[in-house]
Parts: sequence; structure tokens; C-alpha cells
Amino acid sequence: IFLISSCSNSHQDSFDLLFNAFKKWYVNYNPVLRPIKTIKYNQHGELQSFDHNDLEEYNEDLMKFKIELSQINKNKLSSNQYSNYLAIQQYIEHSLLLYKYKKQYQTNPSMILNHIHNGLKFLIFSENVDIDLKTEYIISRLEKTSTLLKQSKKLVNQISNYEYNNLNEMINHLILTLQNIYLYISFDPNKIDYIDLLVKEIVNDLNIYSNNMKLKIKDNS
Repeated sequence: IFLISSCSNSHQDSFDLLFNAFKKWYVNYNPVLRPIKTIKYNQHGELQSFDHNDLEEYNEDLMKFKIELSQINKNKLSSNQYSNYLAIQQYIEHSLLLYKYKKQYQTNPSMILNHIHNGLKFLIFSENVDIDLKTEYIISRLEKTSTLLKQSKKLVNQISNYEYNNLNEMINHLILTLQNIYLYISFDPNKIDYIDLLVKEIVNDLNIYSNNMKLKIKDNS
């Protein structure tokens, strides 16, 4: 986090420093999300982590940005800066609210699978992206999916039968997307072979994941 000494800078200069720092942080944590206002997104295949420590760090970063933002008088900013100020402010408040519900992931693993699935679909259907570059992004996403599933298994405490059914439904959707992924990648035999290997590993991991979650059904009933 780039902390600002607003005493030695004008409000506009201070905001520019904060805005640039926030953009870098935002892209790092939200590489497959759409932009908010003028904040750009990165289509790289990185996944948001669901590791407990990463979630805590994410919340701490948001609080630091909130404090720094509060030290800037938005009424002294340019019209463009003012718009970006409100965009950041809205994002921070919304994200802090979502953070309060992060424990939902401990009992609703289907939300994590939904995160994986939506991110993958976003990469697949991204327009105006070179097919070879898109293929690289997809490979990067596939390579990290197993890690996210492992994080989720550690995070989840127990689930209901209802959630278990939702989980399996999401797994089926994800597997279907994986099976059709070849329609959206470059026709490179080496890359296709590698993606095929990754897809098979993920499908196997998803089946293991489902079995693992079944053991965490509340009262094991």
C-alpha cells in the first residue's frame, strides 16, 4: 500500500498517488473482474485466493485505502478525479461489506466453485483478445484451479445436504465448460495436449473435492 502524506502534497497530487496504487492493487486481487469506472482490469489467469491469511490481508488493505481516501477532500479534486474517488469509495465499501460475509465460504463451497466457473467463462468469452493470448490466460487459470480447490477444502468446516447438492450441480456445470473449452483456444497441438492433461486433472480433483465435501455434511447425514 502506498501511504500518502497529504500534508506535503495537494489533494489532487495525493489522490493521483492513491489512485495509481489502488489500480495496481485492484488488478492484483481482481484480474478477471470488469472495471469499475476508469479502473482497468487484467485478463490474466490469476485467481483470487481463498486462503484465510490472504482474505485477512485483503481486508487490511481495504481498510488502509479507506483511511487514506478519507484524508483527501473530494471537493478539491478535478471532475475526473472526483469520479474516480467515488468509484474507489464505492468499491471499498462494497468489498468491506462482502468481507463480513466471507465466512459463508466455510459453509457454502459452491460459491468458490462459482467463482472459478465465472472467471473461466469470462476468459473464454472475452472479446477482442488474440486467440493465442487468450489460450495462455486459460492455461494459467487451469493451472491454478487445483490450488484453489485445496484452499477451499481447508476453509470449509461443514455443509448442509442442500449445499452439497448445489455443489455437485456446480461441479457438473464446471465440467461441461471444461469439456467445451477446446472450442475457444488456439489450434496448437502442444497446447491442446497440455490443456487436455489439465482438464483431466481438474475433473479428477473435482470428484475428489465432492467426496471430501460429503464428509463435511452437517451431522454426516
